[in-house]
This record gives sequence, structure tokens and C-alpha cells, in this order.
Amino acid sequence: MFAKLVAVVLALGACGCTLLALRQSRIQVASEIAQTQIRINEHDERLWVLRARIAERVTPEQVEQMARAVAPLRPLVPPAVDGRQELARTRQPQPAPPPRQRTQNATPRVARGDERR
Repeated sequence: MFAKLVAVVLALGACGCTLLALRQSRIQVASEIAQTQIRINEHDERLWVLRARIAERVTPEQVEQMARAVAPLRPLVPPAVDGRQELARTRQPQPAPPPRQRTQNATPRVARGDERR
């Protein structure tokens, strides 16, 4: 009887230790995820600072000069006959049809085999 009691206590202790190990691993993973998110946020902030610095130093005219130095610039869309740029004509969207009016018997009656007429 004493041996059974010792076996039960040892089994419960092993189950408890296993549960504690699983809980600790979940807590550790959650901590690592939080630290990773903090690092990502720090890198995003640094990226925005660098983008702001670049925007302060580069003007559109400078970008155009750098592009002209690489290759001659030409328009993507050829000019129209009269010299103006025409925008692509898009088809006007059709207005939505009006919603259906509900009637008193909006749901059709389903005929059952057991109904008598």
C-alpha cells in the first residue's frame, strides 16, 4: 500500500514538473516575442528618422538631375494631337439598381408532402 502511495505521489510530482516546464517555455516565448516587437518598433523609428533626413537633403530638382544623368527622360504617355496630355477615359460606373421592395409574403411557402389541399 505504501509503494502505491509513493508511486502516485511521484507520478503527480512528475506531472506537476511537466506542467511547470510547459508554462515556463510559454512565458519565455511570449517574452521573446515582446522583445522582438520592441526591436522592430525601434528599427521602424530609426527608419523614419533616416527617411526624414533624406527628404530634407534631396529636392525634386536634384532627383531629376540624377535621373537625367543616368538616361534621357521621356514621357511615358505620348502627348495628344493638340499638345495637351489626355487622361485615360474611364467608363463611368453604372448606378446601382434600386433595392427590391419587400412584399407581405416575401418568403415563398414551401409545399410539404404532408399538407392537404
